[in-house]
Amino acid sequence: MDYDAHLARGQEYFLEKGDYDAAIRDFDSAIVMRPMRLPQYYDRGKVHFAKGDYDAAMRDLNKADPKHSAMSREELRCALGISANTNGKRAIC
Repeated sequence: MDYDAHLARGQEYFLEKGDYDAAIRDFDSAIVMRPMRLPQYYDRGKVHFAKGDYDAAMRDLNKADPKHSAMSREELRCALGISANTNGKRAIC
């Protein structure tokens, strides 16, 4: 399987199937194939965040963009592009 296929399948596992562990495995494979590319770090960070592993999410975000080294959980959520829903209303970051 190639890099793009791992990214696509990881996104499918995460977004459509809710299989976080399978998504992480695919993003891990993409990272091994192209460690200097950024999308897989953001994507894997989103999965870690969804699992509640904020430290791992922060590590991935820092690999993708080191300027995010000291941010709150809310800032991390916004940086990863994850919306917070409260009573059906989307939070603005």
